[in-house]
Amino acid sequence: MDLTKQPHYIKVDLNELYFKTPLHRMPHSHHSTLLSRRNVLQKSAAALAITRLAASVSQAQDKPIGEPSAHYVYVGGSYNSDASKNAVSTFTRNGTTGLLSLVNVTKASNNPSFLALDQTRSFLYVGNEGFNSNGAVTAYRANSDGSLTFINSAPNANPPGAGPAHISVHPSGKYLLAASWGGASFSVLPILGNGGVGNPTDCIIHQGNLGPGQTQAHPHMIQADPSGKFVLLQDLGQDRTYIFILDLTTGKLSAGPMPFVETRPGSGPRHFAFHPNGNIMYSINEIASTIDVYLWTPRTGSLMRDATVSTLPLGYRGVNTCAEIAVSPDGKFLYASNRGFDSIACFPLAQNGTIAAGSKPSWTWTRGETPRQFTLTPDGRFLYVGNSGTNSITIFAVHPTTGELNPTGDFVQLASPACILLT
Repeated sequence: MDLTKQPHYIKVDLNELYFKTPLHRMPHSHHSTLLSRRNVLQKSAAALAITRLAASVSQAQDKPIGEPSAHYVYVGGSYNSDASKNAVSTFTRNGTTGLLSLVNVTKASNNPSFLALDQTRSFLYVGNEGFNSNGAVTAYRANSDGSLTFINSAPNANPPGAGPAHISVHPSGKYLLAASWGGASFSVLPILGNGGVGNPTDCIIHQGNLGPGQTQAHPHMIQADPSGKFVLLQDLGQDRTYIFILDLTTGKLSAGPMPFVETRPGSGPRHFAFHPNGNIMYSINEIASTIDVYLWTPRTGSLMRDATVSTLPLGYRGVNTCAEIAVSPDGKFLYASNRGFDSIACFPLAQNGTIAAGSKPSWTWTRGETPRQFTLTPDGRFLYVGNSGTNSITIFAVHPTTGELNPTGDFVQLASPACILLT
């Protein structure tokens, strides 16, 4: 990668489009270095101070818009006090430099908090996390020019309630799965012939069995295992990971042979990710700032906890909650985001997917605050971090041998990025 090129800073406004160019490149990663929140805030302020607005509204694309081979990136901007700023933004992605170029903005006032694509990448689904009774899932046709065409919207719960914090498409392509943090529920919605979504075929509300300090259950992620045989659900409020079987005929969920596994009380399991070998599952605990490493048996649908590690450096005393977790496509590195410590932790993995004995994690400052979500490119060359607290996306190049994250110097300013989805 050529790190001598002049970096770009893109600002996305729903009324106008701007491109910002910073005067200086941001510093590289703080490998295995303790960062205090105070230092992070100081550096974040400095980063904002060295940027200036450039009056330009054109930017070269990877390929002409409309080519099926274009690498599109969809970003849900959500949780804004001004609902008019909530939107789904479409970018093209340069596979060589990682640079994002804005293509289209689709306003989505009902809090587009999480995104999912079907297997053909023809339809984009948006979880609308309304916090009253207007929660829903919205379906769009993903056009070849990067634009989105509205198909329909359906409530994610029955009766209607708080919207989903997480959605995913089942590998069968027949159903969409939705988990509602605020509604203590999770549901199954049928995918219709035109790509739209129907009313839920199943909706389950969790009650009781709460962890310390919790007032209700909080389902936070629902997704099939790599085989598609089982569906796993993280419940932050109950400190449990549930394992279900989905009936593809009725769209109903039933408990698997091992109905659930419990983590340590007060951990707050949020998201999970599987190793490419399909035999290891990693669960990130939002409250405890830890990762549980589970041995997964796909034949029986059972989990056995193998290890628990902290996402924070030894001696860190600041406030922190965890958010996202992901594995590099080659299965060599595990990444996790810290909010408060505002960093991405990187753990080297053993060949079988467990955390390598004696290995030392590293931490990279995200160049922003509150990294709610991040995602890796399919080839593992780049990592995009959504800093919801400072309204920005930072682009990192991934070192193929060490897994270290190095900022490319390119940024996107976007109101509260909540979910970054790559094609």
